[in-house]
Amino acid sequence: MRVLLVLAVLAAEKAIAINIPFESFELTPAEVDAFPVIAFGDSANPGPARTGCRFVPGDSEWPTDDDWSRLNVSMGGALLRPDPPGAVCYPDHPRYDEDACLALMRNAGRTREFEYLPDYSVGDYHGPAARVSAGLEAWEMFDYMRAHDMTLVVPGGYTVGAYGGWMAAGGHSPLASTFGLGSDQVLSLQVVTADGRFVTASPESNQDLFYALCGGGPSTYGIVTSAVVKAHPATNVTTASLRFQVTNGAFGSESDMSASEAVEAFWTGVGMFFHYGKDVTEFGGTTYNYVTPGMNNASVSFRTDFEMPGMTPDDVAAFLQPLYDAITDVGIPISKTVPGPSSTWGPGRRGIGDMPGNSRLASRLFPRRNWESDDLFDETMAAVRTFVEGGYSFHGIHMGPTEEVAGYPGGGGVNPAFRETLMHADLFDRGVAPGASADKVKEAHDRLVEYVQPIRDVTKGSGAYMNEGDVLEPDWQGSYFGDKYERLLAIKQTTDPWNLFWAPGTVGSEPWAVRTADGLPTQNGLLCRIDAPRR
Repeated sequence: MRVLLVLAVLAAEKAIAINIPFESFELTPAEVDAFPVIAFGDSANPGPARTGCRFVPGDSEWPTDDDWSRLNVSMGGALLRPDPPGAVCYPDHPRYDEDACLALMRNAGRTREFEYLPDYSVGDYHGPAARVSAGLEAWEMFDYMRAHDMTLVVPGGYTVGAYGGWMAAGGHSPLASTFGLGSDQVLSLQVVTADGRFVTASPESNQDLFYALCGGGPSTYGIVTSAVVKAHPATNVTTASLRFQVTNGAFGSESDMSASEAVEAFWTGVGMFFHYGKDVTEFGGTTYNYVTPGMNNASVSFRTDFEMPGMTPDDVAAFLQPLYDAITDVGIPISKTVPGPSSTWGPGRRGIGDMPGNSRLASRLFPRRNWESDDLFDETMAAVRTFVEGGYSFHGIHMGPTEEVAGYPGGGGVNPAFRETLMHADLFDRGVAPGASADKVKEAHDRLVEYVQPIRDVTKGSGAYMNEGDVLEPDWQGSYFGDKYERLLAIKQTTDPWNLFWAPGTVGSEPWAVRTADGLPTQNGLLCRIDAPRR
């Protein structure tokens, strides 16, 4: 059987409630009889484990043109075979076009579906909700929120798809301390499983699949086509910014500190801010902060945006003033903005995404206990300082997505470290030039790991956020999934015994790896079993 054809089948069983019109398409027994290769898989009898490498175009097992044509008949002529949009970005492709590639990277638009549900019930939830198709991007949701006078939890006004991998791995946002993670919002999911069936996963049906998809990792258990998510009361987000820096050992011409005193004062101010982050999360807010090194350790800058849901500008100003006073009292001149509406909590750039970069990063979740002991907090700040003075950028996000904040249905497969975290951090290495040799890339990564290790040491027992993690994260099963890994693995083996769905660092991915010519952990190669001979 050419199992790759299963991915193309969207089939609905009679008992399944349809969220979105395109989900009503149904595979009929007559079509299966005429073309048995598209029949549903049998997870109870999956057959022998696949060996070797996954098939690619050109292999004898890849579906033929006739196969695709027959499949298209069963899909009512909806099957397309266009060149990938990214083809315009590859110099060796006939459609290469530099201008078209730039336009694609800046703004790749697509049509989606949405429905507001003022009164929705499932399990113990009774209240407003929204049906959302998986292709909706975060920035698009703000028009719907405004139209229906409500708030949905999405990752700010960006081009991130809110109801795919972001949600499936947890998903943080400016509302994380108020309403919880993206995975905490899900009430029901429409899913195509590995056997080709179309099912509903919710607190009332296919509970294991629902558990796994609510935070247990993306690209692993099935293809989510739509979701029903909680709708919250309309919530404003007020923002304020804080910045200070030391340049060549000085805050400015007015300061009479020595170079060493200025650097120490800078890090004292950073520590004051990081400690105040605990108060921010207790007020339902988040911070997005950066500590960025200069050309030497006598030059370093700090900046943060406070995102405070449900607070007025006057409330935010009063709340932040004690922090501002404490930092200025140690001799640091600060730059701050007057609180006002958040520029990131809204439609923002209207679908214009970020340009691809060339940085590599690791991730770490800092547990609340690091704020509850002065000694442990000092060790934490020392590890952050060592990292930055190693030439790396530190990006911290204070948040408190506890179970209490998450509410019903709560739980799910999300990394348990998220429930104890007070700050998630991205640890950036921006020093590898495009086109660097594989050896240089490996050397740079080895150095990054060396400087991340003190941060891992001071957060033992915590974890990392897989959506922003290192593809070579050590002990990734524990870091990304904690003590939930064994249950998630059992669900994976039950729902997808063929290992049809695969991505690095996801549940059940261990037997497979992408073979690359240069040995780097990219996706530029064949996906093969780790014990398969080369071909």
